[in-house]
Amino acid sequence: MSALEALRTALGNLRANLLRSALTILGIAVGTAAVIAVVATGQAGQRQVLGKMESFGTNLIFVEPAQLMHGEIGVRLSTLRNSDVRAIARLPGVTAASPEINVQKEVRTARGHRTEGVWGVSASLPSLRNLKLAEGSFFTAQDVAQHRRVVVLGPKLAGDLFGRQDPLGRTVQVGSGLFRVAGVTAHLPKGILGNEYNNHSVFMPYTTLEDRTGSHHIYYLDVRAASAGAVGAVQREVQELLRLQEPGGKYMVQSLQFAIRQVASATAILTTIIGAIAGVSLFVGGTGIMNVMLVTVHERTREIGIRKAVGARRRDLMGQFLLESVFLALVGGAAGFLLGWALVLGLARLALHFPVAVNALSVLLAFGFSAGVGLVFGLYPAHKASRLSPAEALRAE
Repeated sequence: MSALEALRTALGNLRANLLRSALTILGIAVGTAAVIAVVATGQAGQRQVLGKMESFGTNLIFVEPAQLMHGEIGVRLSTLRNSDVRAIARLPGVTAASPEINVQKEVRTARGHRTEGVWGVSASLPSLRNLKLAEGSFFTAQDVAQHRRVVVLGPKLAGDLFGRQDPLGRTVQVGSGLFRVAGVTAHLPKGILGNEYNNHSVFMPYTTLEDRTGSHHIYYLDVRAASAGAVGAVQREVQELLRLQEPGGKYMVQSLQFAIRQVASATAILTTIIGAIAGVSLFVGGTGIMNVMLVTVHERTREIGIRKAVGARRRDLMGQFLLESVFLALVGGAAGFLLGWALVLGLARLALHFPVAVNALSVLLAFGFSAGVGLVFGLYPAHKASRLSPAEALRAE
């Protein structure tokens, strides 16, 4: 039997049991759509997170005193001092360094008041963290050196405290002190690099915040190396400097490059696991194909006997039933691709709000897996059909 004739026969047999074929195709389509949607959204989410991280530059280094965890509470084993910050900033290959101190303070104007996170940082924070200003300017290195009372507000906080008034140059009370507003940040995305900056944050010179709190302990330091290639050398220099200046202290010196690799690895593993779970539905669809093909073999036992009696070979019969099962799976795969594509577009527009695309790899995997499911789960029924004895098959009712 030629391939074209076998395909024509297969289509005829599937049309004869249209509802049964449609339900089998639906099972494969749902599984294929789930795999495509999960893989596409997982990869898009990974690109989104990594893109935001890489926007800070791959030459960023984080220095943080180690913590000893007691349940959900972390106890710092060491701290950084201003002398450490100054020494690190002077290292060869370091172009900028900004400590971070964070406290909760009441922020007040005549219009209202809120308790918000107040961040003590250096003038180099905008370049280190890609922080943009919507109005005004960030405070300067001179403001930091002279411990000036100047602040930059998050956009939502500025709106809450001043309404439609221009906040620039106005006075705001932070804790018990009065500060001049120098600028307002643009929208601040939260949580990309572990900080808790948000649109209600207050930024002031870290020297000023140290004066207000009486504490000179620094728990976080951002460092920018001259280039991505210099990151490793700068990390080693920072570690050596802290070993000499803070004997017995324990610090984590980690690059953004390392964090990006960790995130990429974790999201890839998560996407693979979720994709495998979604692939279980393809397995269920495959068992549906096997069930349908076994019923088909039973219903066509007499036909099989006649074909074998007139000279049909085992491989012809096996190929015929395999072709039917693979065809069912491929049609299900094609329907699943369209369904998965529509699902991905819907998720991107209504829920995720970032671009999601179905790439060629996920489509090839889905179609390949669909064909594989049809082949594997159609193998046993096809083998059973080819092994039937002509005499026994012709006696079947």
